[in-house]
Amino acid sequence: MRRSKGRPRAVASLGLLLSTWLLPSLALADGNPFKPDPGESAFAIYGDAMQYLLPLSAAGISLARHDSEGFRQVAAGCALTLASSHLLKWAFNGTAWGRRPDGGTHSFPSGHTAAAQCGAMALQSRYGDSYGLPALALATSVGMSRVGEQRHHVRDVAASTVLAWASAGQVGHANPSLSAVGPLASVAIVAAYGATDPDNRHRYALSQEDATDVAPLSVGLGLLPNGRGGVVPALQFIAAF
Repeated sequence: MRRSKGRPRAVASLGLLLSTWLLPSLALADGNPFKPDPGESAFAIYGDAMQYLLPLSAAGISLARHDSEGFRQVAAGCALTLASSHLLKWAFNGTAWGRRPDGGTHSFPSGHTAAAQCGAMALQSRYGDSYGLPALALATSVGMSRVGEQRHHVRDVAASTVLAWASAGQVGHANPSLSAVGPLASVAIVAAYGATDPDNRHRYALSQEDATDVAPLSVGLGLLPNGRGGVVPALQFIAAF
């Protein structure tokens, strides 16, 4: 009996996803990442849960549809998104962008948003608006929770959203509905939500010291391949704030 080539590829993709998601998350976590912090709000706990539920739901939907190629795309797209986001976390931790609004470290970009958005973008890329738009709304709410709880700046959420969108377009055939409109709308909603908070520490403004710390970013991004539809210019736009 011939063995399907899809199953080993799917298993390999799942292993890659776990190695780029759970292991870095455990390394960066302060304590148990699966246990809510004392006094954490319901919105924060919601964001903590949805960062896992959205990508797992995307994988589950592809399996329920007996779509092994779709499962591989979900796993590979999320692995690419999360590997990129964790590398950026380590790279920027020694700069102003590594400081969280609440004083913590490893701020840029948002790992919660990257995980949630990779699931949403995978569904949008593979199955179109019927699955993608509800998932994008949920992923946007995760970004709102991170900004509202002073865990991330808007720029952190914006960068993760761009990474997830670009990664989804790099693996497999992208659905025509996977345009820049969804990610831009998501970032705009999170920014508008952040602007309603009286505490402006998570807003766009940078001090002169901050600007000096992140000045090399645009130069570094210019060395990267342009990728899907201008991901580098999009990240350079984020770096301008």
